[in-house]
Amino acid sequence: MKPRSMWMLTWTSSLLACAGCASQVSDARTQAVAARLSRGQALIEQADYKQALAQCQAGIDELGGDYARAPICNAAGRPLILLDDTAQHLILAGILQREGQLDGAARSACSALHSRISIARTAANGCR
Repeated sequence: MKPRSMWMLTWTSSLLACAGCASQVSDARTQAVAARLSRGQALIEQADYKQALAQCQAGIDELGGDYARAPICNAAGRPLILLDDTAQHLILAGILQREGQLDGAARSACSALHSRISIARTAANGCR
């Protein structure tokens, strides 16, 4: 039986902590990926879910896995541990895509991309 909703999935979070690492995501690359996210969101508004999903998946691929290599700090400058659940959103997007629910798949993939861009921008600031 295929899962029909998010609560049926087993959620785990990836623990990302890298004290002293430098962010590998350039500002130009983050901006290019953010443009893909904007196109994906606009396509969702136009109900072109297949193309929206393609845009956000391409953005995930472009951003890569090194979006959170630098430490992320709170306002006091203390490093935080980041629990990143975006991989689970991408798993959900894949399940929904296979079930033909492109609306949900596109929204889930674009949500994951939005979160990863936010993480990359925060990590780019590092701990000061």
